[in-house]
Amino acid sequence: MKDEIEKLKKECREAKERMLEAQSRSMKYNLIFTGISERQGEDCEETLLEFLKEEMKLEENIPFANVHRIGSKNDSVRRRKPRGIIAKFLHNKDIMKVKKAARNLKGKNFYVNEQHPTEIEDRRKKLYPLMKEARKNRANKVIMVRDKLYVNDVQVIPEESEFVFSSDTPHRPPRPRHNKRQRVGSSTGSAPDQNDDR
Repeated sequence: MKDEIEKLKKECREAKERMLEAQSRSMKYNLIFTGISERQGEDCEETLLEFLKEEMKLEENIPFANVHRIGSKNDSVRRRKPRGIIAKFLHNKDIMKVKKAARNLKGKNFYVNEQHPTEIEDRRKKLYPLMKEARKNRANKVIMVRDKLYVNDVQVIPEESEFVFSSDTPHRPPRPRHNKRQRVGSSTGSAPDQNDDR
C-alpha cells in the first residue's frame, strides 16, 4: 500500500510538471510591461506601440496577436498604480528586439518581464537571491531558464546551495543534480532577474 501511494504521488507530480510545461509553452510569446500610464478609453495596442517608440526607441511597428491590461480597473484605482500590459507577440524575433531595447529603460520605472505560470514564478523568486549573488563575480556565466538557474553551466539547487559566488571570495561551484539531465539554454533580461530587461 505504501509503495502504491508513493507511486501515485510521483505520477501526480509528473502530471503537474507536464501541465506547467504546457502552460509555459502557451505563454512563450508573452511579455508583460509594467509602469505604463493608463488612460481612460485607451487602445492598449496603440499605448504599447507608443511606449515602444518613445521609451524603448523602437521605431518599427511590431505586430501583436493580442494586447490588453491585466486585472480590473478597480484594482488599478485601489492600488493607485497603472495595470500592467500583457502583449502576445506573433514572432520570436520581435520579442528579441524588445528585450534588447529594454536597456533603454535603465533608471526609469518601467519593467519588461516574460510571463510564467504563478508556480513557476514562485520558484524563480527563490532563485533571485542566488542569481544576484552569482552575478557579483563578473567571471560567472549566469543564466536562468524558466525555473532553472545555471551558474557556469551547472544547475543551482536552492536547497543545496551553501556556496558563495561573491567576487570577494573564492568561487565554489554548485553541486550538480545527478539524477536529472542538465539543460542549458539562453535567456535575456527582466526585472528583477535574468529576464529583467531593464
